[in-house]
Amino acid sequence: MILFVKLPSDNIIRTIMNCTYKDKRHQYGAEAENLVADKYLEWGYELVSKRYRTPYGELDLIMKKDHTVIFIEVKARRDPNTDEYISQSQIKRNCNAANFFLYTYDYYQNHDVRFDLAVVSDSGIYDIIENAWVSDSA
Repeated sequence: MILFVKLPSDNIIRTIMNCTYKDKRHQYGAEAENLVADKYLEWGYELVSKRYRTPYGELDLIMKKDHTVIFIEVKARRDPNTDEYISQSQIKRNCNAANFFLYTYDYYQNHDVRFDLAVVSDSGIYDIIENAWVSDSA
């Protein structure tokens, strides 16, 4: 018996054994997120979630170390030498998404919060900026 399932049209074709990306930018971003997650794991952080979706947007990576929750925005750039990696509106969306996560999971509400920015280029991790911004409400 063959079962057909209609998938959401989010440019991803999901297969049973693996995930194939229709959009090369999406694949490049996913590879960058995996590279950054591996680096944080190497540094002793614990992975809480990847690509956590909220009504305010998606959080690329959520990591934890000791009593701190780290929300990491990953930017994959072919040429990382740009003036601006993230806009103010993206920062605001990221903070709102982080607040949604914190209020959804009571366990993390009393943790310290940090927002990092990781920039990845074709040659690997270009830069990781800890405490890249501060949220008034998180």
